[in-house]
Amino acid sequence: MGAEEWARAVHASVPVRRRRPGGAFLLLAVVGLVTAVVVVALAVGRSDATASTPAADVLGRPAPPSPTAPVFDVGPMPSFRTSWDVVPPAAGAGAPATGDVMAPYGPGAGAGVTLRGFDPGNLISDQVFYDASAMSEQQIRSFIALQGAACTGELCLASRTWTLDPAAADAYCAAYPGGTGLDTAAILAQVSTACGINPQVMLVTLQKESSLLDRPTPTEANYDAAFGWHCPDVDGAAACDPAYRGFPVQAAGMAKQWSRYRVSPENYSYRSGRTYQIAWDVDPQCGAAPVTMRNTATASLYNYTPYQPNAASLAAYPGEGDQCSSYGIRNFWFLFQGYFGPGAVVGTP
Repeated sequence: MGAEEWARAVHASVPVRRRRPGGAFLLLAVVGLVTAVVVVALAVGRSDATASTPAADVLGRPAPPSPTAPVFDVGPMPSFRTSWDVVPPAAGAGAPATGDVMAPYGPGAGAGVTLRGFDPGNLISDQVFYDASAMSEQQIRSFIALQGAACTGELCLASRTWTLDPAAADAYCAAYPGGTGLDTAAILAQVSTACGINPQVMLVTLQKESSLLDRPTPTEANYDAAFGWHCPDVDGAAACDPAYRGFPVQAAGMAKQWSRYRVSPENYSYRSGRTYQIAWDVDPQCGAAPVTMRNTATASLYNYTPYQPNAASLAAYPGEGDQCSSYGIRNFWFLFQGYFGPGAVVGTP
């Protein structure tokens, strides 16, 4: 769900000499200090984030809190989970469902999608990504009910209600009224419309980050970090900032974050029309390959999840690739097509 990186630097204690240092010693001390600064800088530059933890954002998704800051641990996040249970496409998958919602493939959404058309530089078109009218509130509600049919208990996504605070218009989103007793569909409809984001993008991001669309027994912790927003990864687990916990805050923040990438691209790492070396994985030894961002939507996805899937990752969906595989971008691409039909991402870049 992303921005967004957690850096670690190890500081060793420096022995203190009691005698007054001479000139030569002072020179050595200065050289040692400069070396230490360079080492720390390199350590900070080498992020240890996961696929759902992009680079720090200037406006919306700041650098992760320090290790002493309060965090809550929601455990492994699906963005960098290595596999799902493989479920064959449901009978009749792709046929229109109630309210013109496409029938899902089931928990293994995207398992029936082929790699034809996968382009790391054109993951989804701007035309699709920013189509806020792609689904009505009722269509969102029907889709959520269909996906969560196996869920039981009081915490199912389709039955939860929340209070969404009203928001004034700003440079990124129009005003929206909020309200009390709003279900998931009502919240997603409000924030998607206000921020100019396709509700399908919000639904796929939700599944990519927390699997809440089809979790049979979700927990409050899943909702607290629903979109992975402000959730830097530490050793494969998301250490989330508690100031941004809760489904309404996560949903509103994610919609505005997608808009920030579009409105203020100069504040982020990746921009449309430029070519970048995109790493395969967080491990720098895995290397990188050039990707030309053909549109703003694709650049936005890399800003939130800054690793591209390698051949092993793509071939293994929804399972595990190799030691240099990442899964966030891969999962978004497969899930979007699995939920909304092959070719759903095709359009004017």
